[in-house]
Order: sequence, then structure tokens, then C-alpha cells
Amino acid sequence: MSDPAVTAYLTKLLCRQGGRLERNRLSDLLDLPEEQIEQILQDEPLRFPQSSQLVLARSPLRICTRYLRPGEQEHEEDCPKLHLCRHYLRGQCPPNRRPRCRFSHDVESDHNRAVLRANELSGLNEEEIKVLLFQNDSQLLPENCHKYKLDSCDQGEDCTRLHVCSFFTHDGCNRRVCRKPHNLLQSKLLLNCDWLSQQNIQNFQMLCMLKSIEKQQALSEGSRNEELRDARGMSRGRGRGRPGYRRRAESQDLLDSRRRDRSSEGFQPRWRSNSRPPSQFNMGHRSGDEDYNDSDSSSDHGRYSKTRLDNLMDDWFTANTVQPEKHKLDLLGLHHKKGQDLYYLVKAM
Repeated sequence: MSDPAVTAYLTKLLCRQGGRLERNRLSDLLDLPEEQIEQILQDEPLRFPQSSQLVLARSPLRICTRYLRPGEQEHEEDCPKLHLCRHYLRGQCPPNRRPRCRFSHDVESDHNRAVLRANELSGLNEEEIKVLLFQNDSQLLPENCHKYKLDSCDQGEDCTRLHVCSFFTHDGCNRRVCRKPHNLLQSKLLLNCDWLSQQNIQNFQMLCMLKSIEKQQALSEGSRNEELRDARGMSRGRGRGRPGYRRRAESQDLLDSRRRDRSSEGFQPRWRSNSRPPSQFNMGHRSGDEDYNDSDSSSDHGRYSKTRLDNLMDDWFTANTVQPEKHKLDLLGLHHKKGQDLYYLVKAM
């Protein structure tokens, strides 16, 4: 971990030089050995990114957008961003204007001093803070054209708003092929800004390019890790479902267990109740059977036709009448050949 005092001084040095400095000049201006400077740049790649042999000053320091909204100032005590007038930083809000600006112009206020201290930037003066904000905070650029986002702006170069990719200027664009331009140096509106120098625009352009590359690399790495996880999961059999034979076997086991439970609990199907079955034809009944009695609870609708069973019941259980065993067998068209086995079968029926 680099020394905070050294990194804070390096940030101040870069802002004093316009926000960037050549890599080979750092050893002369810092009065440090080359190995230590290289170690600082390796330990702080986000704070001191390098592009084309240039070392840039990068910072998460931003202006609070909620502070600039009406009625939001009193709810921002613990805000980690600066409470400053955006137009004042641009040079468009003089301190003696009338009516007086309701936003703060004091960089050294208690809140702003605490924010600078939290970002290790307490040693910067107002001009150095402006340089750092101009090349990091997109809120200090001209406003983006909302019609241009929808491809409906017909003013072209005469438009007073910015015609560039808003994702690129805000926090980096993750599209590899974007339909909106990313070259800020081709925008006449930016080049004609009074508060932005060409060096500020160049630094902002390079930092936006670095953020876009970081986003694209993170996206590619995330998709590659996801593919590896999917491949690893497929090799372990996850995500492919159970084999068909296992599903069939488990389903058959489940059906058998349900049947055993129903038989043990004395479960009876719904069509075996005392009520009339859904269809007389399916159960062997005809609509013209006169002997069918809906209140007869002793009949078994699922085995024989109602007429034949009634005749058998009448012959067997008629009062004061006892039929011989052979006559019972003849009614069913059976013959008593082996004695008791067939007899008990018929009697159970």
C-alpha cells in the first residue's frame, strides 16, 4: 500500500500540470527513486491510470446532484459528494449576482472540507479541484441532447446540447460497436466551451476510453466465467434433468405407494359410492332396466350387469327358499369339479 501523503502530493502535482504529466518527468518532479514511483503507479492503477506514456489524475470526487435540486439541501448532511454550484465552477455564476445564488460557492466549507479529506484531497486548492473535476465529472460538460438519444434531433451542429454517447461520457460505454460517437474532440460544442480547455477535453476523453475498456473487459470476463460454470455444471450432470428411465421408475414407485396407502386406509373409488355411477352404459347397465334400484347399497356396480346380479341375488336370498349348492353353480354357468375351492369362490361372489 502506497503512502497516502505521497499519493496526495502526486495528485496535486498532476492537477497543477493540467491534470496529466509525462511518465518520464515524474522522477524529476517528485524527487523519488524510479523504483518507488513505479511501485506507486502499480499500487494505484485507478487513481493514476496511464495512457500513451501519460499519467492522468483520476478521482471519484463528484458534485452532488441532489444538492442542486430544490428543497434537497437540508437532507444531505452525510453526503459523500461536494456541495457546490455547478455554474460557479463553470464560471457562469458570479459571486455578486442578483438575486444571490442559493447554492454554495465555498470550496472550503465544513462539508466540502470533510469530503476532500475523505478522498485524500485536502491539500488541493480551488483551481486544482476544478481541474480534477473537469476531467472526471460529466456534470460539468454541456447537457446531453435527449432528442439525439432517440434519433429525433434535426438541428445537427446547430444544437446547443451535446451529440455524443451519454454512456461514454457518464461512466464508460460497454458496447464494442456503438452507434453514437465517442470522439469528444470532434464536437464543436465542446471545443467552443469557455470553461473547458482542450487539454481538459483530451484528459476527459482518455479517462472515458479507459473506463469503457475496463467495462468491456469486466463484461467479457464475466461471460467467460459463466461459460466455465455452465461447462463445469454440464460435466457434473447438473442442469440436464434426470434420465428417462429414472423418472419412469420413480413415478411407478410413487403410484404403487399411493395404491398401498389407499388400500390400507380402506379407500373406495368415487364410483363405488351409493350414488348412481356417471354412466350406466360403462358399468354394464341399460337405461331400460326396471330392476335397477338407486337406493340399493348392496349392489356392486363394477363387476356384473345389474339384471344378472339381481337375478342371482333373488335366487339366493329369497325368503323361505333354500337353493341346493349345485343349482347355485348352474346359475353362473359353472360346474363343481374340484369341490371346496370353486365353491368358496362362488360363495364369495
